[in-house]
This record gives sequence, structure tokens and C-alpha cells, in this order.
Amino acid sequence: RYGSVVVYPMLVVQHKIVTPLKEYFNHRKTLDQLEQQLAQLQEQHETVLAQNIELQGMISYAQDTQELVDFKKQYDLSQAVLGQVLVKNFSEQAHFFLIDKGSNAGIAKDMVAIYKDCLIGRVVEVWPRYSKILLISDQLCKVAAYCAQSKATGIYQGDNQEWNARLNHVSHLAQLEPGELILSSGDGMVFPRGFGIGKVKSFQNEGLFHHVTVEPLVDLHAINYCYLIQKTA
Repeated sequence: RYGSVVVYPMLVVQHKIVTPLKEYFNHRKTLDQLEQQLAQLQEQHETVLAQNIELQGMISYAQDTQELVDFKKQYDLSQAVLGQVLVKNFSEQAHFFLIDKGSNAGIAKDMVAIYKDCLIGRVVEVWPRYSKILLISDQLCKVAAYCAQSKATGIYQGDNQEWNARLNHVSHLAQLEPGELILSSGDGMVFPRGFGIGKVKSFQNEGLFHHVTVEPLVDLHAINYCYLIQKTA
């Protein structure tokens, strides 16, 4: 009986103090484990997210360039270089692209920029890591060309407008057709033969020549990638 009287307060103390302390430390241990697991999960999440971003980037790049890759297979363009458009400039003064390929990638002045089967410009300036492409919509860009149906020949020239250009020096005797394709003739030192430039939008006779308005075949605003080739390709 005396022993129980002595032991009882100790049991009460254990129940009131020791047991809660044990529960607290057990809880603390469990909380630390949960925090460690959370940190591991966050690290795994970041790793998976990075991998997903990388895969999405690869998929997006493949989708964006697939049409160009398919086009390249149709031609012997063994020296063609695929470039990404970094900057697009369309102003009253100039139309040009800056692309992410330069002399380090083998780009040289007067290489031709093509998108699928259409000409989009030529390289006019080259730096080690990027280049400048003068677009065919620029008034300084001139291309020897011919009309696919009527075989009328002339000189295509940009007009610093996005949806209008000109075909100069077309004989008034030529039997033009509205909507007929205008292709590069290959005359000259820069542009190869047989690539699309535009189509006849309208024309009217002005003395010995037709005044021909040309509509582009592609929307230059929508182009994010292009191939660069030499005329020999």
C-alpha cells in the first residue's frame, strides 16, 4: 500500500509529462521525415519538369521544321544549312531577317534563303554567329524571273510592301494570265532557277512594257526557319 502511494505520483507525472514529450518527439521525427520526402518529391518534380520542357522543345522544333526537311529531300541540297529566324524587320526603309547562323556555320554572302520551294531572300551581311537576309519584299532585292504559263520574262523587284511587289521589263507582247506563277529563271550570279517568287496579281500596258503587280507566295511573317544554299546547289 505504501509503495503504491509512492508510485502513483510517478505514474501521473509520466502520463502528464513524459508521454506527451515522447509523442512530441515522435511527431517531430515524422515531420522531419515528411519534409525530407517533400524535398525529394520537389527535386524529382523539377527534374521531370525539365525533361518535359526539353522534350516539348524537341517536338516543337521537329514539327516546325518537318516541312522544310521533307522539301530538302526532294532536291540535292547537300550543302543547305537550316537557320532559325531571330529578328524580323518590316519597315518602309528595309525588309530583312536576322538568322542564327553565321560564318562559323559556313554561311557566306550571297547565299540564298529558301522556304520549302520559295525564295525568301539572300544573305547580304555575315557575322560569326548570325547573318542578315535581305528579303525579296525589299526594294533592293531584284531577281531574274519568268512567268510559268506565258513564259514572259522580267526582273522581279520588291517594293518594301509585304503583299505587293513588281515584275519589271515585261514586254507588252507577252500574253500574261492573272494568277500565274512567277519563278526564278537562274539568270545572274545569285539566285538559282525554278524557285517560286510570287504570282501575277494584276497588270496593265504602259508603252513597250507591262506594269505587273506581284503577290507573294508565302507570308514572311509566319516564317521561323529557312534553308540557306549556294546557287550551285
